[in-house]
Amino acid sequence: YYPGLDTRVRYGTPGTMYGSGADHDAAWQRTQNAIHQIGHGLIARHWDFYTVFDQVLESAKTVPGGLDVAGFTCRALILPDIQYVPGEVADVLDRFLDVGGHVLAVGHVPAVLRANGTVARRGWSHHPRLHLIQCTPRAAAGKLAATLAKCAHREVKLVGSRLQEIMLTHRSSHGIEQLFLTNFGRETVRFSAGIDESWQELDTVLRTVRPSEPKNIQLAPNESVL
Repeated sequence: YYPGLDTRVRYGTPGTMYGSGADHDAAWQRTQNAIHQIGHGLIARHWDFYTVFDQVLESAKTVPGGLDVAGFTCRALILPDIQYVPGEVADVLDRFLDVGGHVLAVGHVPAVLRANGTVARRGWSHHPRLHLIQCTPRAAAGKLAATLAKCAHREVKLVGSRLQEIMLTHRSSHGIEQLFLTNFGRETVRFSAGIDESWQELDTVLRTVRPSEPKNIQLAPNESVL
């Protein structure tokens, strides 16, 4: 979750909507650092994610176990060291937790800031599917990955060395699920990947398609498979 309201409140210009002029809020730099560290840290650990904004979450629909967010099912939502969420997002979080979703709050559980400027707290801190991650931004990704392993499904399991150089992304477009594996390192990386037989593999270099299966993969620098 990208904290749009939190940004405006803590870093906004006086006189703008919600803007408090608190542009000297040193804690906001910590939040920005958390967003950066979490994003890179999760990718290095092969936990793919979408970034969602206030308007996207507010329009999400409840589905069994999570939310339908812009066409994909969200079962875990990360709040990256933020202080405030708008009332509309708070209502979505309530529904999300009610249907089985997991909220991973880094740093602390945010308060709800209403349009009239009043601040309130919900009972999220006591919810069994609200996971509070208290640590430095640098360590947050590791703790988040360990928590996600308990409450979310991983599409592909990679085994090998130097896997931090491999980026795994999962996208859905026009009813087609796509998995990308790319080597962003400077050396060839060899590893095994557990991929379901229902997938097909496209070699993006040779442009060939073949059935996918659990196997060993070798990727040269900047090489990808889809």
